[in-house]
Amino acid sequence: MKILEAIGRDKNNKWILLMGLLQVAACAVIYWFNIYNPNIILFVILSAVLVQFGYKAGILCGAIAFLYTMFYFSIDHSFWYFDDVNRDKVLVVAFGIVANVFIVGRLKDRMEKTNQERLHQLEIATTLNRCAAELSADRKTYAAIYNLLGIICNYFHADRSYIFEIDYEKQIVTNTSEYAADGVSSQIDNLQEVPLSVIDVWLERFQKGEVYYIGKRINFSHS
Repeated sequence: MKILEAIGRDKNNKWILLMGLLQVAACAVIYWFNIYNPNIILFVILSAVLVQFGYKAGILCGAIAFLYTMFYFSIDHSFWYFDDVNRDKVLVVAFGIVANVFIVGRLKDRMEKTNQERLHQLEIATTLNRCAAELSADRKTYAAIYNLLGIICNYFHADRSYIFEIDYEKQIVTNTSEYAADGVSSQIDNLQEVPLSVIDVWLERFQKGEVYYIGKRINFSHS
């Protein structure tokens, strides 16, 4: 299933086609110069393609390599008729291609996942550094809070970020600070003395340390 998911994520269709043509060209050169035991060359190309472009390109090049192997080792290049020795060679090549695609492809996926995790950690560290720099800057408290909300909003790619003050005695919440992204209308005037019941779900999530995303069409109006 992971291989199918990786194939579905692959968007390098132009390069995949180009790698297939490269493998076909390699087969033509091998045939033209009558190179003995061509699979070494085809396997090297297959491994390089897998490392660079992933499963789709690897499966395409592996299929081309296997077809050429059937052509090369079959009797009179019939693709279907083999003597006992060459039939064993074809089976070994088939096993090698499948193993190559699976192992090298998995290693590429693991490498990409590691790189994504490192980039994510770097983004978090950069965001925290920006927050620390904002807190230590010599500016008014309101300006610092506004800039911090902007950093948080940009990090989560959100439309707005807020600070709410909760009054449990009156059972209301008040929006004290807000940052709105470019082109997004401000809602701070609509979020004054809102009944606490309106944000019960949010509050419950926040108290558990979870994240809650507000739907775009939520109605903040209250009587």
